[in-house]
Amino acid sequence: MRIIDDTVLNMARELFFRLFDKRISFTDATTMAVMQQENIGKIITFDSHFKGMFEVLGR
Repeated sequence: MRIIDDTVLNMARELFFRLFDKRISFTDATTMAVMQQENIGKIITFDSHFKGMFEVLGR
């Protein structure tokens, strides 16, 4: 389990408002912030919000 600290929370908040027009959830923004902080570049998801920011595996 990962603890969401103030740094990740602030990154998530910034992403959420920057991508607001794409209707991303705060959960997705938080996931993206953790991925950026941990240098994770690939994700397996059916959620199109991650395309363009990360390599989406699968489908």
